[in-house]
Amino acid sequence: MRASEQRATLAAIGNDLVAVEGGPGERRAALLLRHLGGCDDPVACFTDLPSAPPWLRLPAAAQRRLALRVALLWMGDALAGSIDGAWLGGLAEVAGEDLLDWAIATSPGLPAAPARRLAPDALEIYGFSLLREQLPMPLRGYLPWRADHLALSCPRETLDALVGAAVDAAMRA
Repeated sequence: MRASEQRATLAAIGNDLVAVEGGPGERRAALLLRHLGGCDDPVACFTDLPSAPPWLRLPAAAQRRLALRVALLWMGDALAGSIDGAWLGGLAEVAGEDLLDWAIATSPGLPAAPARRLAPDALEIYGFSLLREQLPMPLRGYLPWRADHLALSCPRETLDALVGAAVDAAMRA
């Protein structure tokens, strides 16, 4: 790849990381959300951009669905074995029945995560926290949520498998 092509690629990645669909108003709202969530301002430089996974460049709505997928897969064993209709119904209200059904069908083929049952309103923040764990430190500030949950843990290989399955499904959808 020529130097001009490399610069163009880095510029496109950088533009995708800082751009938010919807124009200036939505960018300001995203910055406020990051600030209220305790996110530090991103400190990435050009050398960090090639390590940005393709999902980090997705629009905010697609990142949210991805975070929901990852959180559902993270608690896959609890989902697959649950007969608690109220809990499953609450998860379906937040994530959608299609994502819930997908997670229940997909999780048996993935490594088990050391997860616990999440309340439906915690899906998004846990999903973004898991996605953040997969990012290099300088790129973590580009996600809209920050949560430091002491109970949140996932071995790297398991996390990579969960995120990989979620990204594959998102790209096919």
